[in-house]
Amino acid sequence: MDGLGLFFIILGLVSLVCGFVVSYLTGTPLIDCKRQRLEEQKFLPIPSSFGLWRERLGLRRAKRLESELARRLRPQLYSNDWTQVLEAAQVLGAMHDRTAVPAMMEALESCVTYQPTGWREIAVALTNALAEIGDSRSLTLLHRLENVRGIGLISNIRHAIATIEPQTNLLRADYSNALPEHLLRPAQSMSEEPEQLLRSISGTEFLD
Repeated sequence: MDGLGLFFIILGLVSLVCGFVVSYLTGTPLIDCKRQRLEEQKFLPIPSSFGLWRERLGLRRAKRLESELARRLRPQLYSNDWTQVLEAAQVLGAMHDRTAVPAMMEALESCVTYQPTGWREIAVALTNALAEIGDSRSLTLLHRLENVRGIGLISNIRHAIATIEPQTNLLRADYSNALPEHLLRPAQSMSEEPEQLLRSISGTEFLD
Protein backbone atom coordinates (compact mmCIF):
# COMPACT_ATOMS: atom_id res chain seq x y z
CA MET A 1 0.00 0.00 0.00
CA ASP A 2 1.47 3.32 -1.01
CA GLY A 3 1.66 6.38 1.18
CA LEU A 4 -1.28 8.12 -0.51
CA GLY A 5 -3.62 5.20 0.14
CA LEU A 6 -2.58 5.06 3.78
CA PHE A 7 -3.19 8.80 4.08
CA PHE A 8 -6.78 8.47 2.84
CA ILE A 9 -7.46 5.55 5.20
CA ILE A 10 -6.23 7.58 8.17
CA LEU A 11 -8.24 10.59 7.00
CA GLY A 12 -11.39 8.46 6.80
CA LEU A 13 -10.88 7.08 10.30
CA VAL A 14 -10.31 10.58 11.72
CA SER A 15 -13.50 11.83 10.01
CA LEU A 16 -15.47 8.92 11.46
CA VAL A 17 -14.18 9.60 14.98
CA CYS A 18 -15.00 13.32 14.62
CA GLY A 19 -18.50 12.39 13.47
CA PHE A 20 -19.08 10.27 16.58
CA VAL A 21 -17.75 13.06 18.83
CA VAL A 22 -20.08 15.65 17.26
CA SER A 23 -22.96 13.17 17.48
CA TYR A 24 -22.30 12.65 21.19
CA LEU A 25 -22.00 16.37 21.98
CA THR A 26 -25.12 17.39 20.07
CA GLY A 27 -27.23 14.40 21.01
CA THR A 28 -27.86 13.70 17.31
CA PRO A 29 -27.33 10.10 16.15
CA LEU A 30 -25.35 9.59 12.95
CA ILE A 31 -28.03 7.31 11.52
CA ASP A 32 -31.61 7.87 12.61
CA CYS A 33 -34.61 6.95 10.48
CA LYS A 34 -37.21 8.21 12.90
CA ARG A 35 -39.60 10.68 11.28
CA GLN A 36 -39.59 13.00 14.29
CA ARG A 37 -35.80 13.47 14.18
CA LEU A 38 -35.89 14.14 10.46
CA GLU A 39 -38.66 16.70 10.93
CA GLU A 40 -36.47 18.49 13.47
CA GLN A 41 -33.36 18.59 11.33
CA LYS A 42 -34.41 19.04 7.73
CA PHE A 43 -35.22 22.74 8.05
CA LEU A 44 -32.09 23.74 9.96
CA PRO A 45 -29.69 25.85 7.89
CA ILE A 46 -25.94 25.26 8.14
CA PRO A 47 -24.42 27.58 10.79
CA SER A 48 -22.52 30.42 9.14
CA SER A 49 -20.07 30.90 12.01
CA PHE A 50 -18.65 29.16 15.04
CA GLY A 51 -20.79 31.38 17.27
CA LEU A 52 -24.01 30.17 15.65
CA TRP A 53 -22.82 26.56 15.80
CA ARG A 54 -22.06 26.88 19.50
CA GLU A 55 -25.43 28.54 20.10
CA ARG A 56 -27.31 25.71 18.41
CA LEU A 57 -25.22 23.12 20.24
CA GLY A 58 -26.35 24.69 23.52
CA LEU A 59 -29.97 24.64 22.37
CA ARG A 60 -29.76 20.96 21.50
CA ARG A 61 -28.37 20.17 24.93
CA ALA A 62 -31.14 22.21 26.56
CA LYS A 63 -33.80 20.19 24.75
CA ARG A 64 -32.77 17.18 26.82
CA LEU A 65 -34.33 18.94 29.84
CA GLU A 66 -37.73 19.44 28.22
CA SER A 67 -40.90 19.09 30.25
CA GLU A 68 -43.40 16.41 29.34
CA LEU A 69 -45.63 19.04 27.72
CA ALA A 70 -42.78 20.47 25.64
CA ARG A 71 -41.70 17.00 24.55
CA ARG A 72 -45.24 16.08 23.56
CA LEU A 73 -45.82 19.28 21.55
CA ARG A 74 -42.39 19.45 19.92
CA PRO A 75 -43.42 17.42 16.83
CA GLN A 76 -46.22 19.95 16.25
CA LEU A 77 -43.68 22.79 16.18
CA TYR A 78 -42.04 21.11 13.16
CA SER A 79 -45.30 20.08 11.51
CA ASN A 80 -45.99 20.89 7.85
CA ASP A 81 -49.50 21.93 8.94
CA TRP A 82 -49.13 25.54 10.06
CA THR A 83 -52.32 25.36 12.15
CA GLN A 84 -50.66 22.66 14.27
CA VAL A 85 -47.66 24.90 14.84
CA LEU A 86 -49.90 27.78 15.88
CA GLU A 87 -51.73 25.60 18.37
CA ALA A 88 -48.51 24.30 19.93
CA ALA A 89 -47.01 27.81 20.18
CA GLN A 90 -50.11 29.21 21.86
CA VAL A 91 -50.25 26.39 24.42
CA LEU A 92 -46.54 26.61 25.29
CA GLY A 93 -46.70 30.39 25.55
CA ALA A 94 -49.76 30.30 27.79
CA MET A 95 -48.06 27.73 30.05
CA HIS A 96 -44.83 29.81 30.15
CA ASP A 97 -42.86 26.62 29.50
CA ARG A 98 -39.21 27.72 29.37
CA THR A 99 -38.02 24.21 28.53
CA ALA A 100 -39.73 24.55 25.14
CA VAL A 101 -37.78 27.69 24.17
CA PRO A 102 -34.94 25.91 22.28
CA ALA A 103 -37.38 24.01 20.04
CA MET A 104 -39.47 27.14 19.51
CA MET A 105 -36.39 29.11 18.47
CA GLU A 106 -35.43 26.43 15.95
CA ALA A 107 -38.96 26.39 14.57
CA LEU A 108 -39.01 30.20 14.28
CA GLU A 109 -35.66 30.39 12.51
CA SER A 110 -36.69 27.56 10.20
CA CYS A 111 -39.99 29.10 9.11
CA VAL A 112 -38.40 32.51 8.44
CA THR A 113 -35.56 30.92 6.48
CA TYR A 114 -37.62 28.56 4.31
CA GLN A 115 -40.99 30.35 4.38
CA PRO A 116 -43.38 27.37 4.04
CA THR A 117 -47.15 27.80 3.71
CA GLY A 118 -48.44 30.04 6.51
CA TRP A 119 -44.94 30.99 7.63
CA ARG A 120 -45.88 34.54 8.62
CA GLU A 121 -48.66 33.30 10.89
CA ILE A 122 -46.26 30.73 12.35
CA ALA A 123 -43.55 33.35 12.93
CA VAL A 124 -45.96 35.75 14.62
CA ALA A 125 -47.34 33.02 16.89
CA LEU A 126 -43.87 31.79 17.88
CA THR A 127 -42.56 35.33 18.44
CA ASN A 128 -45.53 36.21 20.63
CA ALA A 129 -45.14 32.95 22.57
CA LEU A 130 -41.46 33.65 23.20
CA ALA A 131 -42.38 37.13 24.44
CA GLU A 132 -44.98 35.61 26.75
CA ILE A 133 -42.46 33.13 28.16
CA GLY A 134 -39.82 35.84 28.57
CA ASP A 135 -36.71 33.66 28.34
CA SER A 136 -33.57 35.68 27.58
CA ARG A 137 -32.11 32.85 25.45
CA SER A 138 -34.41 33.90 22.62
CA LEU A 139 -32.97 37.43 22.44
CA THR A 140 -30.02 36.46 20.24
CA LEU A 141 -32.30 35.04 17.56
CA LEU A 142 -34.81 37.88 17.84
CA HIS A 143 -32.10 40.52 17.41
CA ARG A 144 -30.81 38.63 14.38
CA LEU A 145 -34.27 38.47 12.82
CA GLU A 146 -34.82 42.15 13.57
CA ASN A 147 -32.15 42.97 10.98
CA VAL A 148 -33.73 40.85 8.24
CA ARG A 149 -35.48 43.13 5.78
CA GLY A 150 -38.79 42.40 4.12
CA ILE A 151 -40.10 39.70 6.46
CA GLY A 152 -42.93 41.90 7.74
CA LEU A 153 -42.47 40.86 11.37
CA ILE A 154 -40.42 43.75 12.71
CA SER A 155 -43.17 45.12 14.97
CA ASN A 156 -43.79 41.71 16.56
CA ILE A 157 -40.08 41.05 16.96
CA ARG A 158 -39.41 44.44 18.55
CA HIS A 159 -42.36 43.98 20.89
CA ALA A 160 -40.94 40.62 21.98
CA ILE A 161 -37.48 42.12 22.53
CA ALA A 162 -38.94 45.02 24.52
CA THR A 163 -40.87 42.54 26.65
CA ILE A 164 -37.98 40.17 27.35
CA GLU A 165 -35.01 42.53 27.78
CA PRO A 166 -36.14 44.28 30.99
CA GLN A 167 -36.38 40.90 32.70
CA THR A 168 -32.68 40.25 32.06
CA ASN A 169 -31.62 43.43 33.86
CA LEU A 170 -32.80 42.41 37.32
CA LEU A 171 -30.81 40.30 39.74
CA ARG A 172 -32.25 36.95 40.71
CA ALA A 173 -31.82 35.21 44.04
CA ASP A 174 -29.63 32.56 42.39
CA TYR A 175 -27.23 35.10 40.87
CA SER A 176 -23.83 33.79 41.99
CA ASN A 177 -22.14 37.12 42.76
CA ALA A 178 -25.13 38.90 44.28
CA LEU A 179 -24.99 40.24 47.81
CA PRO A 180 -28.18 40.00 49.89
CA GLU A 181 -28.58 43.77 49.96
CA HIS A 182 -28.50 43.89 46.16
CA LEU A 183 -31.29 41.42 45.51
CA LEU A 184 -34.94 42.23 44.95
CA ARG A 185 -36.68 42.58 48.29
CA PRO A 186 -40.17 43.50 49.49
CA ALA A 187 -40.95 46.96 50.82
CA GLN A 188 -40.82 47.28 54.58
CA SER A 189 -43.81 49.61 54.69
CA MET A 190 -46.33 51.27 52.42
CA SER A 191 -44.43 54.55 52.76
CA GLU A 192 -41.18 53.16 51.35
CA GLU A 193 -40.18 54.53 47.97
CA PRO A 194 -40.81 51.99 45.17
CA GLU A 195 -37.38 52.70 43.66
CA GLN A 196 -35.83 50.85 46.59
CA LEU A 197 -37.20 47.60 45.24
CA LEU A 198 -35.10 47.74 42.07
CA ARG A 199 -31.51 46.65 41.70
CA SER A 200 -29.61 46.78 38.40
CA ILE A 201 -27.59 43.74 37.38
CA SER A 202 -25.04 45.81 35.48
CA GLY A 203 -24.80 48.95 37.54
CA THR A 204 -22.06 49.63 40.07
CA GLU A 205 -24.25 51.83 42.22
CA PHE A 206 -27.61 51.05 43.74
CA LEU A 207 -30.46 53.29 44.74
CA ASP A 208 -30.80 53.99 48.44
